[in-house]
Amino acid sequence: MVVPTLYCILVHWGPRQTLRLMRSIYNRYDVYVIHVDIKASAEYRNLISSLEQLFPNVLVISTQLCQWGGQGLVCATQDMLSVGLSVNDEWQHAILLSGTHLPTWPLDRIRAWLIPGKSMFRYRVVPITGNESENPWAVGRLNRVRWHYTVNSDGRMQRGREIELPDFTYVSGGQWVVLTREHAAYSVGHENSGIRSRLMVTDILDEAFFQTMLFNSEHFKNCVNELSTFTDWSTVPAPKSYTLPEYLAVIKDAKHPFVRKIYEDLGDEDAVFDAIDSVMGGVEVPDFVDIVKKNTK
Repeated sequence: MVVPTLYCILVHWGPRQTLRLMRSIYNRYDVYVIHVDIKASAEYRNLISSLEQLFPNVLVISTQLCQWGGQGLVCATQDMLSVGLSVNDEWQHAILLSGTHLPTWPLDRIRAWLIPGKSMFRYRVVPITGNESENPWAVGRLNRVRWHYTVNSDGRMQRGREIELPDFTYVSGGQWVVLTREHAAYSVGHENSGIRSRLMVTDILDEAFFQTMLFNSEHFKNCVNELSTFTDWSTVPAPKSYTLPEYLAVIKDAKHPFVRKIYEDLGDEDAVFDAIDSVMGGVEVPDFVDIVKKNTK
């Protein structure tokens, strides 16, 4: 018996990217909740909405304005988790992805990689010792919580007054988390409201929210420091985007089940799908993209 997985997918543009990802991971067992950024174009929104109409285990929501560094990304993730919890009571892990992800492993290997009862994400405690200047990494992370941040009228983060540092342990990591059902429910609940409200005025919240909420709870004993998505940061300040040959090179010895970012235009789509099929060992609905295109004309 296949235990369903909940896939929570943040998207805002890139129809080719989105459809490639969905074609590669779609199957009848899992549940897919897609959040479309409020500022997405009408054309793109219609495309994603068609997935909900065509595939019964795909649900589409659009509740948040999502901006890099903003709280909307976390709120959108919480909204997707809430929907997932309400529509299916069988899934045991939720995997957070973006439209620019692609898998590097087949689905059966991804399912086998998930640890029963354990959430999996990268995390690191940010030291608040009074000697932060000795640790440049800590300084950068503490700058995210040292001031009061709000979202301005165009959705960007606005730094305000300096405020006291948190009186709880602040934990930072990557935004691409894997949560157990229990941890997902805790993360969208109202426990630890003081920590939750303090985090909501920080910058780049998506890299710290789930880690910090769980670290400061009894649930952290069931969290594993494990990366689900490989991102190449050799092109700082923005992560590297992969061409098709680069994606093929990554998957040859991939140590993590997903990779991002993937370019929107990878060239001939048939070659792209052949590459994806070589990773996945075939997909359940090989004509997924054609089905969607046919129904959105």
